[in-house]
Amino acid sequence: TALLVQALGTLGGNVRGYIPNRFDEGYGLNKDALDSLKAEGVKLVITVDCGIRSPDEALHARSLGLDLIISDHHHPDGGNLPSALAVINSKQVGDPYPDKDLAGVGIAYKIVEALLQGNKSFVPSTGSGQRFPLASLLDLVALGTVADLAPLVGENRVLVRRGLRQIHETQRQGLFSLAGVADIKIDKVTAGNIGFMLGPRLNASGRLESALASFELLTTTDFMRAGQLAMQLDTQNRQRQALTRAMQEQAEVIAMSEDPEAFLLFAAHEDFNPGVVGLAASRLTELYY
Repeated sequence: TALLVQALGTLGGNVRGYIPNRFDEGYGLNKDALDSLKAEGVKLVITVDCGIRSPDEALHARSLGLDLIISDHHHPDGGNLPSALAVINSKQVGDPYPDKDLAGVGIAYKIVEALLQGNKSFVPSTGSGQRFPLASLLDLVALGTVADLAPLVGENRVLVRRGLRQIHETQRQGLFSLAGVADIKIDKVTAGNIGFMLGPRLNASGRLESALASFELLTTTDFMRAGQLAMQLDTQNRQRQALTRAMQEQAEVIAMSEDPEAFLLFAAHEDFNPGVVGLAASRLTELYY
């Protein structure tokens, strides 16, 4: 979302980001959000990393007269594609794009790349006459690809390698601040640092509250605001770690209280936080297979 908002805005688009709150709206496209966006005068919605399995929501957008472009890297439901203005997903049946492993942010990057290739007249809205610096987005591509656990092979490997170089010399204030609270040097950041230190902090806000704080961190040019947001994410990440540990212990007690030798173990509780329940489940899977 940060990548597309930055790129389309620089190219003169009237654009803003919208990230669903997982506690109120769940993941991805939802009809209430489409209704509110339409009421606010939005003409076009572009999804990032979601929407490929949202045929009902796509039909709802069409009924509202809202144009919808779906960009997603998840597997579609066979040939049952959403009825959208366009569906950009290399995993859809018959898609000729050779690399099927791009993350959601990689697909977004490809959209911007195609816009620039197809419209040679595009220059930044500042009127400077300079071409859009596509490489300036690669830091976000590296962040999103590694944090989304996409396989670092093929095109992903190239994009992340180039993206790490961009991170080392980034002008993105939020990345400086995030590296600072994580106690790592920005010019030495590795894929491992993204996966275990930067990524979890960026994900923490969406798991506990709203992911908008992470979006703002990656797009702000105010170094004071960036510092505040980075500290907020660092605090939320510690809270997320504590919640995950507590939930894992509670779930373990529940699952083991039935039949510890069962082939399937179940743990459910109304107090489980939906933002971190997947993390706890993943750790229990590692323990008990």
